[in-house]
Amino acid sequence: MPWFGISFLLSLLCVIISSAHAANLIDMAHKAGFTRCDNAIAMEFKAIADSPESVASTGHFNNRNFSIMATWEENENSFWKNTTLIKFGRSCMAFSVTGTTETKSCQQFLSANKQWQTVKTQKNFIWIKNDTGTSALLRTLSDSLCSITYRTHHTYDSKPSTIRTQKDTQHSEKSILTSG
Repeated sequence: MPWFGISFLLSLLCVIISSAHAANLIDMAHKAGFTRCDNAIAMEFKAIADSPESVASTGHFNNRNFSIMATWEENENSFWKNTTLIKFGRSCMAFSVTGTTETKSCQQFLSANKQWQTVKTQKNFIWIKNDTGTSALLRTLSDSLCSITYRTHHTYDSKPSTIRTQKDTQHSEKSILTSG
Protein backbone atom coordinates (compact mmCIF):
# COMPACT_ATOMS: atom_id res chain seq x y z
CA MET A 1 0.00 0.00 0.00
CA PRO A 2 1.49 3.40 -0.88
CA TRP A 3 2.43 5.74 1.97
CA PHE A 4 -0.46 8.04 1.08
CA GLY A 5 -2.92 5.18 1.65
CA ILE A 6 -1.35 4.23 4.97
CA SER A 7 -1.32 7.79 6.28
CA PHE A 8 -4.93 8.33 5.14
CA LEU A 9 -5.98 5.13 6.96
CA LEU A 10 -4.17 6.20 10.13
CA SER A 11 -5.83 9.61 10.01
CA LEU A 12 -9.22 7.86 10.03
CA LEU A 13 -8.28 5.66 12.98
CA CYS A 14 -6.81 8.27 15.34
CA VAL A 15 -8.25 11.51 16.63
CA ILE A 16 -6.45 13.69 19.15
CA ILE A 17 -8.30 16.11 21.38
CA SER A 18 -6.56 18.68 23.53
CA SER A 19 -8.99 18.73 26.43
CA ALA A 20 -10.46 15.36 27.24
CA HIS A 21 -13.09 14.24 29.67
CA ALA A 22 -15.34 11.20 29.69
CA ALA A 23 -18.23 12.92 27.90
CA ASN A 24 -15.89 13.92 25.04
CA LEU A 25 -14.61 10.36 24.80
CA ILE A 26 -18.14 8.94 24.76
CA ASP A 27 -19.10 11.36 21.99
CA MET A 28 -15.99 10.39 20.02
CA ALA A 29 -16.83 6.71 20.40
CA HIS A 30 -20.38 7.33 19.18
CA LYS A 31 -19.13 9.29 16.14
CA ALA A 32 -16.93 6.29 15.30
CA GLY A 33 -19.99 3.98 15.48
CA PHE A 34 -18.95 2.48 18.82
CA THR A 35 -21.98 2.53 21.15
CA ARG A 36 -23.29 0.66 24.21
CA CYS A 37 -20.05 1.04 26.22
CA ASP A 38 -20.71 4.48 27.68
CA ASN A 39 -20.51 3.27 31.30
CA ALA A 40 -17.16 1.59 30.64
CA ILE A 41 -15.70 4.74 29.08
CA ALA A 42 -17.05 6.98 31.84
CA MET A 43 -15.75 4.72 34.62
CA GLU A 44 -12.37 3.97 33.05
CA PHE A 45 -11.64 7.65 32.40
CA LYS A 46 -13.14 9.34 35.47
CA ALA A 47 -9.70 10.59 36.47
CA ILE A 48 -9.37 12.98 33.54
CA ALA A 49 -12.44 15.03 34.53
CA ASP A 50 -10.51 17.37 36.83
CA SER A 51 -7.41 17.65 34.69
CA PRO A 52 -7.62 20.60 32.30
CA GLU A 53 -4.37 19.48 30.68
CA SER A 54 -5.60 15.99 29.78
CA VAL A 55 -5.06 14.72 26.25
CA ALA A 56 -6.60 11.68 24.59
CA SER A 57 -6.17 9.80 21.37
CA THR A 58 -8.72 7.28 20.12
CA GLY A 59 -8.66 4.54 17.55
CA HIS A 60 -11.07 1.95 16.22
CA PHE A 61 -11.14 -0.76 13.59
CA ASN A 62 -14.81 -1.70 13.69
CA ASN A 63 -17.92 -1.14 15.81
CA ARG A 64 -16.97 -3.92 18.28
CA ASN A 65 -13.75 -2.51 19.74
CA PHE A 66 -12.43 0.95 20.52
CA SER A 67 -9.12 2.11 22.02
CA ILE A 68 -8.37 5.20 24.08
CA MET A 69 -4.95 6.42 25.17
CA ALA A 70 -4.95 9.37 27.57
CA THR A 71 -2.59 11.38 29.72
CA TRP A 72 -3.50 13.63 32.65
CA GLU A 73 -2.18 15.18 35.82
CA GLU A 74 -3.54 14.63 39.29
CA ASN A 75 -2.11 16.39 42.34
CA GLU A 76 1.62 16.34 41.58
CA ASN A 77 1.60 13.13 39.54
CA SER A 78 1.24 12.47 35.84
CA PHE A 79 -0.56 9.41 34.50
CA TRP A 80 -1.01 7.66 31.16
CA LYS A 81 -3.59 5.02 30.36
CA ASN A 82 -4.23 2.85 27.32
CA THR A 83 -7.60 1.07 27.32
CA THR A 84 -9.13 -1.25 24.76
CA LEU A 85 -12.90 -1.65 25.01
CA ILE A 86 -14.53 -4.72 23.49
CA LYS A 87 -18.26 -5.37 23.16
CA PHE A 88 -19.09 -8.92 24.14
CA GLY A 89 -22.77 -9.86 24.20
CA ARG A 90 -24.54 -7.53 26.63
CA SER A 91 -21.26 -6.53 28.26
CA CYS A 92 -18.40 -4.22 27.54
CA MET A 93 -14.95 -5.39 28.60
CA ALA A 94 -12.19 -2.88 29.33
CA PHE A 95 -8.55 -3.95 29.32
CA SER A 96 -6.26 -1.19 30.62
CA VAL A 97 -2.59 -0.53 31.16
CA THR A 98 -1.86 2.54 33.30
CA GLY A 99 1.43 4.12 34.28
CA THR A 100 2.87 6.76 36.58
CA THR A 101 6.20 7.65 38.14
CA GLU A 102 6.60 7.93 41.90
CA THR A 103 9.15 10.35 43.37
CA LYS A 104 10.54 7.67 45.65
CA SER A 105 12.40 4.43 45.13
CA CYS A 106 10.49 1.26 44.30
CA GLN A 107 11.48 -0.19 47.68
CA GLN A 108 10.08 2.90 49.43
CA PHE A 109 6.86 2.54 47.41
CA LEU A 110 6.52 -1.13 48.49
CA SER A 111 7.25 -0.27 52.14
CA ALA A 112 4.53 2.40 52.12
CA ASN A 113 1.96 0.22 50.29
CA LYS A 114 1.69 -3.08 52.15
CA GLN A 115 -1.26 -4.30 50.04
CA TRP A 116 1.21 -5.10 47.23
CA GLN A 117 3.06 -8.42 47.36
CA THR A 118 6.21 -9.09 45.35
CA VAL A 119 5.73 -11.88 42.79
CA LYS A 120 9.16 -11.83 41.12
CA THR A 121 12.22 -9.60 41.06
CA GLN A 122 14.39 -9.21 37.98
CA LYS A 123 17.32 -6.83 37.36
CA ASN A 124 15.46 -3.50 37.09
CA PHE A 125 11.92 -4.86 37.45
CA ILE A 126 9.73 -5.97 40.34
CA TRP A 127 6.46 -7.77 39.52
CA ILE A 128 3.80 -7.15 42.18
CA LYS A 129 0.16 -8.07 42.72
CA ASN A 130 -2.52 -7.03 45.21
CA ASP A 131 -5.55 -8.86 46.64
CA THR A 132 -7.90 -7.32 44.06
CA GLY A 133 -6.03 -9.10 41.27
CA THR A 134 -4.31 -6.03 39.91
CA SER A 135 -0.82 -6.78 38.61
CA ALA A 136 1.85 -4.12 38.41
CA LEU A 137 5.40 -3.78 37.22
CA LEU A 138 7.81 -1.54 39.10
CA ARG A 139 10.94 -0.30 37.36
CA THR A 140 13.71 1.51 39.17
CA LEU A 141 14.63 4.65 37.24
CA SER A 142 16.98 6.06 39.88
CA ASP A 143 17.41 6.00 43.65
CA SER A 144 14.47 8.39 43.96
CA LEU A 145 12.22 7.46 41.00
CA CYS A 146 10.05 4.41 40.45
CA SER A 147 8.01 3.83 37.30
CA ILE A 148 4.79 1.94 38.01
CA THR A 149 2.82 0.24 35.24
CA TYR A 150 -0.26 -1.70 36.18
CA ARG A 151 -2.86 -3.71 34.31
CA THR A 152 -6.56 -4.05 35.08
CA HIS A 153 -9.59 -5.50 33.39
CA HIS A 154 -13.24 -4.84 34.13
CA THR A 155 -16.58 -5.88 32.70
CA TYR A 156 -19.41 -3.35 32.48
CA ASP A 157 -23.09 -3.57 31.61
CA SER A 158 -23.62 -2.28 28.07
CA LYS A 159 -26.67 -0.14 28.93
CA PRO A 160 -26.42 3.52 27.87
CA SER A 161 -24.58 5.73 30.33
CA THR A 162 -26.20 8.25 32.62
CA ILE A 163 -22.77 9.71 33.39
CA ARG A 164 -22.42 12.59 30.95
CA THR A 165 -20.90 15.53 32.82
CA GLN A 166 -17.45 16.40 34.09
CA LYS A 167 -18.82 16.65 37.64
CA ASP A 168 -20.12 13.07 37.51
CA THR A 169 -16.79 11.71 36.32
CA GLN A 170 -14.53 12.57 39.27
CA HIS A 171 -12.25 9.78 40.42
CA SER A 172 -8.70 9.17 41.57
CA GLU A 173 -6.67 6.73 39.49
CA LYS A 174 -4.09 6.97 42.27
CA SER A 175 -6.53 5.09 44.55
CA ILE A 176 -5.89 1.87 42.64
CA LEU A 177 -2.21 2.16 43.47
CA THR A 178 -2.68 3.00 47.14
CA SER A 179 -5.73 0.98 48.15
CA GLY A 180 -6.14 -2.73 48.56
